[in-house]
Amino acid sequence: MEQNQDDIRKRNWWVIALISIPTFLVTLVGFFYAIDSQQDWKTEEPKWQAEGREFGTQHTARECVSESLKREQSCHEIVCANLIRSFSVACLKAAPRDEELCKSVPIQPTRKRYSDWAKKFCEAEGYGDDLGCRSGLVGFMESCHPIPKNNFFPNILDESQRDKTLFEIFLAIFQK
Repeated sequence: MEQNQDDIRKRNWWVIALISIPTFLVTLVGFFYAIDSQQDWKTEEPKWQAEGREFGTQHTARECVSESLKREQSCHEIVCANLIRSFSVACLKAAPRDEELCKSVPIQPTRKRYSDWAKKFCEAEGYGDDLGCRSGLVGFMESCHPIPKNNFFPNILDESQRDKTLFEIFLAIFQK
C-alpha cells in the first residue's frame, strides 16, 4: 500500500513537471520576443512618423486613412500594427483636418461601439470584415477624438512612457 502511494506521488510530480516546464519556457520565449518587438518598434517608429507627416502634408485626411488601411494589409505582426497607428496619427496631424470624416467616429467608444463602427467603415472601404482593417483604424479614431494620456502602454498613447523598457512598464502596472 505504501509503495503504491509513492508511485502515485511520483507520477503526479511527472505530470506537474510535464505541464509546468513547457509553460514556463513558452512564457520566457514570449517575454523575450516582446522585449525584442518593443525595441523594433522604438527603432522604426520615427521613420514611420516621418513618412506619415510627409504623406499628410501632400494629401487629405481621407487619403491618410486609405493609405493607413492599405499599409495595414501588408502587416503580419503586432509591431507593424503599432507602426501603422504611428503613421496614421502623424499623417492625420499633418493633413488638413476633415471634420466631416471625424463625425463618423464614435466619441468615447466602448469595445462594442468601436467594433460596430470599424466593421461598417471597413465594409464601406471594401475590406469586408477584415481584422487588419479594424485595427488599422485605431490611429484614425485617436486623431479624431484623442484619448487622455493615462495609459501605461507606450504603443497605445502615452508619450511619457516611450523611453521605459517593457519590464519597467510591467513593474509600474503591477505596483499600482
